[in-house]
Amino acid sequence: MSSISASRVYMPTYNQRLVLELVRVRGPISRADIVRLSGLTFPSVSRIVGELIERNLIAEKRQRRGGMGKPPTELELNPESAFSIGLNVDRDHLSAVIVDLAGVVKGHYHHPLEDPSPKSVLPLLSEAAETLLNEHGVAKSLLLGAGVGLPAPLHTSAVDGLSHNSALPEDLSGWQSVALPTTLGQQLGCPVLLENNATAAAIGERWYGVGRNIDNFFFVFFGYGVGGGLILEGRPHVGFRGFAGEFGNIPIRAPKRGMPKHTGEYAAMGLLHERLKEAGVATDAETLAARYAEGDAIILEWLDTAAQHLAPALVYAEYLIDPEAIIFGGRLPAPLTDGLIERVAALLPALRHPAKPYEPRLLRGETGENAAALGAATIPIYRALTPDPVPEGRYYSRAHPATVQPMRAF
Repeated sequence: MSSISASRVYMPTYNQRLVLELVRVRGPISRADIVRLSGLTFPSVSRIVGELIERNLIAEKRQRRGGMGKPPTELELNPESAFSIGLNVDRDHLSAVIVDLAGVVKGHYHHPLEDPSPKSVLPLLSEAAETLLNEHGVAKSLLLGAGVGLPAPLHTSAVDGLSHNSALPEDLSGWQSVALPTTLGQQLGCPVLLENNATAAAIGERWYGVGRNIDNFFFVFFGYGVGGGLILEGRPHVGFRGFAGEFGNIPIRAPKRGMPKHTGEYAAMGLLHERLKEAGVATDAETLAARYAEGDAIILEWLDTAAQHLAPALVYAEYLIDPEAIIFGGRLPAPLTDGLIERVAALLPALRHPAKPYEPRLLRGETGENAAALGAATIPIYRALTPDPVPEGRYYSRAHPATVQPMRAF
């Protein structure tokens, strides 16, 4: 394994990032093709390639044989030159993954949570990262960074971590006093970047799942609660203050008095878990799938109720953003997800205008319970490799710089 340091992984110039991204996405690729696709001069490409080889980020691949003359030497990414860790904190569960520079998943980590407070979770975040590093023989010096998903829309402060404008639920409000990027970053010796877990899950599905070839989709994310992530033109979109996609907070109807009920109060997976626990039933994925196959009344009732409240909110999403697809994913087991999609699909036609010419596809995601952790792990990679300017702090401002595969044409 290489001995490159994390401080040298971050590309200091736009052109270096541009070449590295071309090698990552199009490789193996020749220097001549990089010149053609990037618009850089051949001397510039030769110099940049030499620097990237010296940093051990790319390597020369033995040229193909055939034809007249000497074939060009091709370049490819050195995937083990750097790694990234993704951590996802839910109210009752912690998941983590480690990926190499090419985005290949090397390992997973899961841990149940009884208390989602910083006091309980912070040591577990560090433990999860250390466990993955040790199990897969990765030195801390090889870490590009760590991404952390949290179950709320995030508005980050200019200094460090969450501001008090972040819409954290009451049981997670203690996180607002935690300088998480600094605290965890010092323990791991790498940058730490935060993201809402629904947006992180949408990124994970775009990179690893059914969304790989879909540029515009809405992602319905089932953690303990329910949230939404938005991919537009191949990029994550979070809006002006980071709240785009939070359809779980859409009110069902205006009450005569008091606060309205919201979509998430009826469609949250945590509600299903609570009802099953009251009945003395386990809530692990295998048990849920088995009991659904047996026609469990609690599960069927929750699916019917969730579909009835999700369908109107998803019609709003159809008309507001015109997605090619609506993808359902996260921790909801695949058989239950299929059952929910079937129910939602049956309700949508009556809610749409008859003249609506196009209906988005309803799809089950492929990344499952690791979606948010996978997406969080891609954030440091993009922050390091994207040719676009990347601000400090949260890895985007009003518009994400992170372009997910397939990369846009040059």
